[in-house]
Amino acid sequence: DVLSRAQMKGFYTAFKDQTSPVWDLHGFVLPVSCMLLAQALLDMIQSKGPFQDITVITGRGKRSSSEGPVLKKHVPLFLQNCSGPDTTSIAGNDGAFLISGEAIEKWANCSNLGVFRG
Repeated sequence: DVLSRAQMKGFYTAFKDQTSPVWDLHGFVLPVSCMLLAQALLDMIQSKGPFQDITVITGRGKRSSSEGPVLKKHVPLFLQNCSGPDTTSIAGNDGAFLISGEAIEKWANCSNLGVFRG
């Protein structure tokens, strides 16, 4: 699967230097970005909190295809469509979004978590 291949190539280790509250997806393709983010969130809630705000960098999409910014548009939609935590736009930074610690806490304690895990 996508996550296993990303882990074998070392992407998850590189992405998940999660001592920082900034998770950088910039440069990954969409399927890998979604799986890395999903796994990092699931790993985070295993710690049972307290949860800090996470800034997720997608990039602005300047080098994306003619379809426009891929990660910027589709990563937050991925979280929304699979019952992930709520995201918030960051004023003045259109290449990133925020997942607040409060949103993570709410999501970790809701019944939709089973839907997210698949």
